[in-house]
Amino acid sequence: MRSSRAKHPTQTLHSLENLVKNAGLLSHDEVALVHRFMADNDSNFGTSVMFLKLVASGTLRGLIEKATGVSCLKVSEVRLQPSAKKLLPGTQAMSLQVFPLSVVDDSGEAILLVATTDPYDRDAIRTVEQATSMKVQANFISLEEIQKLYHQHYGYTLSLFPPENTKTTPATKMNRLHAVTQTSSTGRSSEPNAYVLALVDLLIQKKLITAQEWETALSEHVS
Repeated sequence: MRSSRAKHPTQTLHSLENLVKNAGLLSHDEVALVHRFMADNDSNFGTSVMFLKLVASGTLRGLIEKATGVSCLKVSEVRLQPSAKKLLPGTQAMSLQVFPLSVVDDSGEAILLVATTDPYDRDAIRTVEQATSMKVQANFISLEEIQKLYHQHYGYTLSLFPPENTKTTPATKMNRLHAVTQTSSTGRSSEPNAYVLALVDLLIQKKLITAQEWETALSEHVS
């Protein structure tokens, strides 16, 4: 077991984003893309860069190990405890992008070991500590690995969606929606009524769908 005197990610002044940026692994535009993805998906930095395939999980692991001076645990070598999983509801664990692995004893104090795609996510770790009334030790895990754990233990995985390739204003989005609802090549009018367009616009504003998804679905429907 790791010594309690080891420098854990949540005990440093670093963030995973700073580690990656200081290593020169992301351009300014890529950082902006990651931030946009995080806002759209309510995801942490680690989940985001791995999903977007901007930084490999092995690279992140190396940066974390260098910063902390401690080797990351291999989840495959950790004995998962059903009692640990029960400490945190599945929906909350997935929302925080963590997974409870086991409870370990550290000099008589119970420590909850969790796997997470961003061990520097202080807000997530603090939330887990408050929910479980236990101190938490965060350990890095790849997005692929945590998705496997979610599927195996909760029956579903994180739903992540890439940002649209084009940047458009709400007005432009509606213009695009109107454009794809014009008369089809068969001469049959396929334009949705105003109520449908208003509903679609609301769904887009709330980020439940994208204009691109609506265009694709509608094009398939009228073709």
